[in-house]
Parts: sequence; C-alpha cells; structure tokens
Amino acid sequence: MSDYLQTVRKKGAHGGAFDYLTVNTEVLAWVMARVTGHSFAQLLQERLWAPLGCEDDANIIVDGAGMPMAGGGLSTSLRDLARFGESMRCEGVWNGKQVIPAAVVHEVQNGHYRAPLPDGYSYRSQWWVTHNELGAIEACGIHGQRLYIAPETEMVIARFASHPLASSGAVDIITNPQMLALGRMLRG
Repeated sequence: MSDYLQTVRKKGAHGGAFDYLTVNTEVLAWVMARVTGHSFAQLLQERLWAPLGCEDDANIIVDGAGMPMAGGGLSTSLRDLARFGESMRCEGVWNGKQVIPAAVVHEVQNGHYRAPLPDGYSYRSQWWVTHNELGAIEACGIHGQRLYIAPETEMVIARFASHPLASSGAVDIITNPQMLALGRMLRG
C-alpha cells in the first residue's frame, strides 16, 4: 500500500467538491505511522482503545505487506463502537479523562470545510457533519454501518448492518430520517 500511496496525486481544490476515496484515509494513517514510528493499529490501541477501556479487541484488515488499512475494514464490538461515540458526544472525555482533545471534537462538529453535499451535509476529518438541529455527526461504513452522534439530545447510535450494496447512500433515505426523528423524540 505504501508504494501505491506515493503515486497518488491531488485532484481538485481543497474545500470543493470531492470524490471520496479510501486512499485519503490511507495517506493519513501512513503519515501518522511515519511520524510516530507506530502503525495505525498500534496508535489506535495506545491512544484510543486502551484509554476508552474497550472490552474487546478490534480487528483491522492489513494489506499483503502487513500494513493496516485505515480506510476500511475495522471490526469492533457494538459496545466498543458506542463507547467511542459516547466519548465524542462528551467532547472527548471518557470516565473523567480527556481521551480525544476537545478542540478536535469541536473541529469535527463544526464541519468547517463545506463541500456541496446533499442535504446540507459537510465532510470533515473523516466524519459526515449533518448541520441539522441535533448537531449530529456521523461515521458511516459502506454497507450501512453507522455511528450517529447527536450531542443536542445526548444520543449515540451505533449500528451494524450488511446491506447488499456497498454504499451508505442506499440506506440513507431511510436511516437519516429515522435518526432525526428519534433525536427529536428524545429532545421532547
């Protein structure tokens, strides 16, 4: 993977319309590994999984050379995924400890770089930002998996799925209104 990443070139202007490719995430993980001397999997364990007290080991796909694939293929337990979501909802705090810098969480929630996406969404730091009345952010998997965090209603939804199409868009027309409706009910 690292040999391939060195051949990738910029397409389009920063902050404009984009065609999301997993390669963006792979480049981020590669840079983190080069800077820290630790693989993406090690960093995930040391900086997130252990401090959050995750109950189960996560699995991550690796390429033929053993390089962890950060852009997809992370398998967690539903409880640990929800635990991560709750820490994001609580501005990076878990059990009284700042695990994720609050400034990072705020930057994600604000979605500073708005691209022309459907339904008023923007994309920031690997998160979909809804800009809806619940202040929700989402992390989405390609077969319908979702982590939906709505701070305004103290709601975190972790969902596993296995939709036959490799596209979140196939389920968004049903899921997005459901999440918003549930948040509105909780807000009361």
